[in-house]
Amino acid sequence: MSLNLRRNFIRQITRHQPIRPLFQSIRFYSVSENLVDKYRDKLQEKAKEKGVSVNDLLTEAKKTNTAQPLPILDSINSAAETPKPVKKTIKQAPPSHIKPLSSILKLDHILEESAERISTIWNSYHQSKHNCISAVIQEEFWVKLKERAKEYPLFILPLPRSTSESQGYEFFFLQFTPSLHEIYITPLIEYQTHRENAKPAFVITHYPDLLDLQNLQLREGFIGDFSLDSSKNSKGIVLMHGEPVVYGDEAPKVSVADAQTLIYQLQLYYVTGGDEMFKLVEDFYKNPKNFQYHWLIEMLEKMVSK
Repeated sequence: MSLNLRRNFIRQITRHQPIRPLFQSIRFYSVSENLVDKYRDKLQEKAKEKGVSVNDLLTEAKKTNTAQPLPILDSINSAAETPKPVKKTIKQAPPSHIKPLSSILKLDHILEESAERISTIWNSYHQSKHNCISAVIQEEFWVKLKERAKEYPLFILPLPRSTSESQGYEFFFLQFTPSLHEIYITPLIEYQTHRENAKPAFVITHYPDLLDLQNLQLREGFIGDFSLDSSKNSKGIVLMHGEPVVYGDEAPKVSVADAQTLIYQLQLYYVTGGDEMFKLVEDFYKNPKNFQYHWLIEMLEKMVSK
């Protein structure tokens, strides 16, 4: 990846736990034993549905790895070929289940601050929180991301996984919600097994509230004169928050470092990585039967080698 892209990403993402190496250059792919153990119950369930053993299921998957399109894309491709229309929402208002920005920041005070000061406050606030990430996104970046995500709301991305005995990749399913305010990150095997009932492992939330201060004023009911000067009606930034989803006593399935890697890849594919990377997103939708997962692995290795 270019030095400028690295620097931009470092400025955007604030980390809130010790950092481990995000990438490893791995030249072959296999089913790692730790992943088999991790998803053994789901593999047994899938094997039972097909009337085969778990070993037969894994053998079939390894054979498919060589040249055929990834079979676990089937459940996604049907959605990709006929995407659901995006529901209309109140201008810049997040869905009701999202924690409102006013519950995190004192908006009547924060709006008097500059975008740079708000960015510092936002990231400083998250530094005191455990196991989460934060970022401040420029309006131009957000507009492009939202435009492309509306047309292509589903994608898959790899993460390197390795043990002392084997090396491989685990794939994750990324889905923008209809409002485009959230991104759900789900292990692909979880999505394949449970489809619409799959449980997301990590959720990214975007707050575009500060792009329309007049609308925010009306929605929140505080007094402010943001409509007289259009240049003062927007701070030009979108605030981002991300955290793992924990179910009961289960350990998080996606770490903060993993989420950082996936979101960085998503940034490259959808906004900053150029035509070659975005074409893979388009191909995932327009030519799903011929889409091959190793293209994404090769692209990841190119990022690492630069």
